[in-house]
Amino acid sequence: MIEENKFIKLSKRIIVHNNYDTNVACCIEEMSELIKVLCKEQRKSKKFSMENLKEEISHVILMCSVIAIENNITNEDLYNIQINAVERMEN
Repeated sequence: MIEENKFIKLSKRIIVHNNYDTNVACCIEEMSELIKVLCKEQRKSKKFSMENLKEEISHVILMCSVIAIENNITNEDLYNIQINAVERMEN
């Protein structure tokens, strides 16, 4: 498993090179690309590939991490929200 610090350092490299608005636009673009791949999977399209799915999930996670860091949202904040979401799904 990759260390959390390595992932944060990778995210911060993007922050250094782009302004916040650019990062938000890039995050939206990456989410859109993930939606397209998931739609291809749902339609059982021949254009769907697992590698493409992995790539788009990775891009979305990376850009969401960038946005979280820029807004001082901690991993603990996110984890607690995720715990609550899972608990609601289970009920």
